[in-house]
Amino acid sequence: MVDKSYRTLFSVDCESCVDVWFSKGLRGCTNCFGCVNLTKKSNYFFNKPCTKEEYEKKIGELNLGSHAQIMGLKRRVQDFWLKFPVKFNHTLRTLNSSGERVYDSKNAKDCYTVRGAENVRYSQDIQNKAANCYDYSVWGAGADNIYECMTCGLGAYNLKFCFNCWDEVRDLEYCIYSIACHDCFGCVGLYKKEYCIFNKQYSKEEYFILKGKIIAQMSEVSYVDTNGRTYKYGEFFPFDLSPIAYNECIAQDFFPLTAETAALKGYTWREPDIREFQTTIKADDLPDDISSVSDEITKEIIECDTCKRAYRIIPIELQFYKKLKIPLPHSCHNCRFTKRFVLMNPPRLWPRSCMCRQEEHLHTGTCENKFETSYSPDRPEIVYCEDCYQKELI
Repeated sequence: MVDKSYRTLFSVDCESCVDVWFSKGLRGCTNCFGCVNLTKKSNYFFNKPCTKEEYEKKIGELNLGSHAQIMGLKRRVQDFWLKFPVKFNHTLRTLNSSGERVYDSKNAKDCYTVRGAENVRYSQDIQNKAANCYDYSVWGAGADNIYECMTCGLGAYNLKFCFNCWDEVRDLEYCIYSIACHDCFGCVGLYKKEYCIFNKQYSKEEYFILKGKIIAQMSEVSYVDTNGRTYKYGEFFPFDLSPIAYNECIAQDFFPLTAETAALKGYTWREPDIREFQTTIKADDLPDDISSVSDEITKEIIECDTCKRAYRIIPIELQFYKKLKIPLPHSCHNCRFTKRFVLMNPPRLWPRSCMCRQEEHLHTGTCENKFETSYSPDRPEIVYCEDCYQKELI
């Protein structure tokens, strides 16, 4: 989403909000605490309207600088959220589109986290305009005619099977780390080049003749990877040629594997070079209230309350916590990321039916609308179709 919010803390899927705490699915709200599914509201406390004075009094009665208080509030608001329906997907201002986290898009099918896309399918993490793309991951910025590419954008046009190519590149195939180039095939690390094959320069006529011969050979002679999978022209680079290990990319976040399972699938795996530090204080022994934390805390090496690994609080970080009057984190950076990440729905869709039973929503019994949703059937949320969800908004 476009982040237009200010002082929005411990919240999920809120847009264009100011001074919002522990809330979910708010749009254009101000001074809301523990709220769900509100639009353009002010001074609400757990979805109940207050006067400005009442709201400030309720907030003043909470010690939001206390870690123990924050943990209790997180549990309370998450239980509160489950009492309210969620829309089957997170989309805004879309037309003829499907997937999860699709915004300001048209004809974007089976996509995940895209904004400003048109005529795009099986694509993810696309921002700031992309058109006529298929099986494309990261990043958009005016990309057009992109097929089976990743981390390409910034005016990229007519790319196939490329990785990390950008800045007005065009007509590239099987290229990696090629910048501001056009009409290149199988090239790596080029800058402002044209009519190159395997990093060798050719004339325009020679380029198209040789390129055609190579494509013909690739179509006839398959590359076979270590798992026996065959690749011909028209396939992205094989897994075992990836410069990035499986556990180093976001695939491991969404679809975690063990090293053994990754190896069986033919994915590369690289054990991280983890440095161990002797901790000087446990997270549970940190001062509970931010008001009682001194600058001396920046000299401590803290043991994470989750994974037991070491982390530190740096001076500018402490300054941030004190400014917002929120407590010190008790988990390391990686564990904090993991705890936030579970709040995001995965890039996977399940067929489900609307769970609404409210007759005032113009249906008898349970709503019969069906859809594909990123909320799996075993999750506790009450999932509504678009029509029923819109009738629930306040």
